Amino acid sequence: MSNQATVTVAAAVDGREGDVFVHASPEATGYHLWGWKAVFERAFGHKTVYLAARRSDRIVGILPLVFFRSALFGRFAVSLPF
Repeated sequence: MSNQATVTVAAAVDGREGDVFVHASPEATGYHLWGWKAVFERAFGHKTVYLAARRSDRIVGILPLVFFRSALFGRFAVSLPF
């Protein structure tokens, strides 16, 4: 059994806290930044949710999801590029 704290996933991510994590993470890209949420919602009208994986209230991962509707594919979610 591991002694690491449990990781939880939540949809409520504060933009500032998320951006601090992104800037400190070498694996993250600019597309993980909170500003892209406004671009997808305002410019394209797509609902966007940022999921955060937390360990002991500290963000350890972020997954941005954009929700689409399509006549061909129905409703689906896509992660941002990269």
